[in-house]
Amino acid sequence: VPKLTVGPDTLSNLVAATATVTGSAPVSVAFAVLRAGSHTLKRLDVDTSPPYRGFLDPASFKRQDRVKVVAIARGLDGSTAVSRVVTVTVP
Repeated sequence: VPKLTVGPDTLSNLVAATATVTGSAPVSVAFAVLRAGSHTLKRLDVDTSPPYRGFLDPASFKRQDRVKVVAIARGLDGSTAVSRVVTVTVP
C-alpha cells in the first residue's frame, strides 16, 4: 500500500504529493484529486520511477479549497494498491 504525503514543494509554488511504496516495485504510481462537491476523481499526475511524485498547481483551484488526494500504485503483475485519502487545503 502506498504511503502518501502531501505538502508544499521546496522548489516551486506547487503542492507536492509523494508516495512511498514498499515491497515489489510498481510500474507506476498515479495521483488523483477529488474536488469538494465532486464525485469524480481527476488524474493529477503519473510517475513511473521513484521517488513517485505528482504536483498540484494551486492556480487550478480556488484559494483555500479543500481537495482530497490519493495515490494508486500499479505492479508489474497488474495488481493495484491505493493509499489512504489525504485532504489538503489549497494555499
